[in-house]
Amino acid sequence: MTALPTPPATPADVDVLIVGAGPAGATAALVLGRQQRRVLVVDDDRPRNARAASMHMYLTRDGAAPADFRSAAHAEATAHPGVTLEAGRVDTATVGSGVVTATVVTRDGGPTTVRARALLVASGVRDVLDHLPGLAERWGGDVVHCAYCHGHEAAGRRVVVVSRTPADAMLAAYVADRFTRDVVLATGGSELPAELAERVRAAGVQVEEAPVLGLSGPRGAPSVDLDGERSLPAEVVFHRPSTAAADLVAALGCGTAPGGEVLVDAQMASDVPLVWAAGDAALERGAAAPMAFVAAAVADGQRSAVFIEQHLFLG
Repeated sequence: MTALPTPPATPADVDVLIVGAGPAGATAALVLGRQQRRVLVVDDDRPRNARAASMHMYLTRDGAAPADFRSAAHAEATAHPGVTLEAGRVDTATVGSGVVTATVVTRDGGPTTVRARALLVASGVRDVLDHLPGLAERWGGDVVHCAYCHGHEAAGRRVVVVSRTPADAMLAAYVADRFTRDVVLATGGSELPAELAERVRAAGVQVEEAPVLGLSGPRGAPSVDLDGERSLPAEVVFHRPSTAAADLVAALGCGTAPGGEVLVDAQMASDVPLVWAAGDAALERGAAAPMAFVAAAVADGQRSAVFIEQHLFLG
């Protein structure tokens, strides 16, 4: 008879420590809770989509408020006795001798050392919004980033795409092709390559190459301010900012993509033993770009939890 795997002798306070309780982290907690695992989820209550009025492309929840989805997700995950959700942050984490040792700072208490048999980074990435005056306060309202998430709501409206890289020209062309013919691409002072400029103008996009100084205007009627005291009135502004990872990722020493995402394999494992990543915090090696959708984050959370569970079982 084949002997069954036995749990490792390494002492641990929990089986899995999850950093972040967004769609990926909460889903992973739900999966692991159903497997009777001891799970601690630590969340700083700063979801990436907090400013958005609605989320989309998620069956049965299209148009739902992100806060409502988040609340329901937390309730479902913590309904399992082994799952604990704490408001706070994970300051540091190290891996050694078959265990992850983390410093957890909860909102209601001081630093606590937590030892876990596995760590899941599901803390997302941070959108960098300080490079344009007026951007941060309009983010998630009049200013959005994704044509798949928000293009439908922009149909028939006046759109200005504020470019950060030449690739954003294709975002403008796509919006013009799918949703509205009233599209201006503000390149921020950069000149488009000739072939790309021709492609964009063929799509009916007006190209404005003056430097962008910032955003202004009342809610629902933003303006993109240009050098020379000119402005581009809009109803919707698209802008794809750069992103940055949480400090914990750098401290762990995980390999990362240019946007700060943890590079993972098909099992959502990082190149650091005992550390997995999911959701916006992760990018599978070889992928061209992150799939920063709620549904994709949920799928990541489930996949990572399944492989973490197999690791815990097999040892």
